[in-house]
Amino acid sequence: MDIQLLQQQKATADRRATKRSAAVTELVLLCFDMRTVIVHNWTVEDVQEWLVQDVDMPQYAHAFATNKIDGSVLPRLVNSTSTLLTALGIRNVHKQRLALKAMDAVLFGAPKRGHSFTKDLLLVSSLILAVGGCWFAYLHHRYSQTQVKKMMKDLESLQKAEDALKKLSNELADAEKNQQSLSQEKQEELRMLRQSSVRLKVPVLSGGDKSPGSLSREGSVMRRQEGEKKLKEAEEELTALREALTEAETRLELQQQLESHWSVPGELQAWLQLTHELEMQQHNLKKQAAERQRLAARDGCDKIKKRNKAFFGSLRIAHSNSLDDIEQSIMDARAALEEVRQDLQESQQRWQVMEFLCGFPIIVNPGLTALRQALNRETPGTLSRGAGSLLTPSSIDEAEEDMQSAGNAAVKQSPKLRTQNLLRGRPGP
Repeated sequence: MDIQLLQQQKATADRRATKRSAAVTELVLLCFDMRTVIVHNWTVEDVQEWLVQDVDMPQYAHAFATNKIDGSVLPRLVNSTSTLLTALGIRNVHKQRLALKAMDAVLFGAPKRGHSFTKDLLLVSSLILAVGGCWFAYLHHRYSQTQVKKMMKDLESLQKAEDALKKLSNELADAEKNQQSLSQEKQEELRMLRQSSVRLKVPVLSGGDKSPGSLSREGSVMRRQEGEKKLKEAEEELTALREALTEAETRLELQQQLESHWSVPGELQAWLQLTHELEMQQHNLKKQAAERQRLAARDGCDKIKKRNKAFFGSLRIAHSNSLDDIEQSIMDARAALEEVRQDLQESQQRWQVMEFLCGFPIIVNPGLTALRQALNRETPGTLSRGAGSLLTPSSIDEAEEDMQSAGNAAVKQSPKLRTQNLLRGRPGP
């Protein structure tokens, strides 16, 4: 009894579903004139293409081709319970999907699946532009990194030049401190050589009177050999002392001849010391200018480092002229420091030679203030001495002011020209 009831209910449900499907099919046919729809004009091949590409059921393409299903038959496929679907061998799991796709094609027309070459061209162009932009950004990033590394190397070389300048300045300070002690040692050495020459006059003659024969007569063979050895050592030492004495006497005679032909004026030492101090003052100004250039270059490098760490910092650095400016400032600072170092080395050697030729200290002096005061006191008394009286007390200050005002020009001037200008502004004794 229950089985019959279930069968009746199922049959009723099937009849209702069939009626609903038929109603839907009739509604579709009533609402649209199939003759005006593009789908109605589809051929068997068009239906197969639609089945494969849009419905994605290629396994039923052969059945559609065998039964010659064209566009005029598509409205019958809207009903999922129709006998046509069963005749085509459509499985139940695919009937509903095929019915929905057929309804969509009948109601809204053929699906738009045309291939757009314009879109493809735009897509490819966009991809090319994106890849090119990424490659361009990578190249600029690598270029900026290379420039930053080069700038760091230049900064290291600038630091080395600064260290060399400091080392040379320290050596100059040590030389100035030891100049006075060295001059005293030279005088003491000359005095000792003179005393040795007095003592060695007698031994030279007495040493020549001795002979190995006299020693053999006084003692045994062993004592004779020992005496010969000591005599040989004494003769070698005597020869070395004689050569040193001869060199010292030659230098002393040369100095005496120079002194006999030309006497050093008393105020020459003060003038040379003043010239040395003024030259050192200009050197300090030049050194300070080079130090300011170095600090400016270092600040620029620090700014570049900070900008490089920022977002898109490499691209901004690559498109700006800051790297070239910083590199040029580093090169200028390094050249300025190198020029200061060379000037200092040349000045040190030149004044040492002048000290040797004049025979009095120049580098070691009481200072610029004391020298200026001393020359201001001595100048009125030297008016009758010729060329030395041409410089008045006011001219010293004026010359010093002129040299200080030329501090910026002295940075670009060679050491020899700067020394010639200093000496040209000071009259000779």
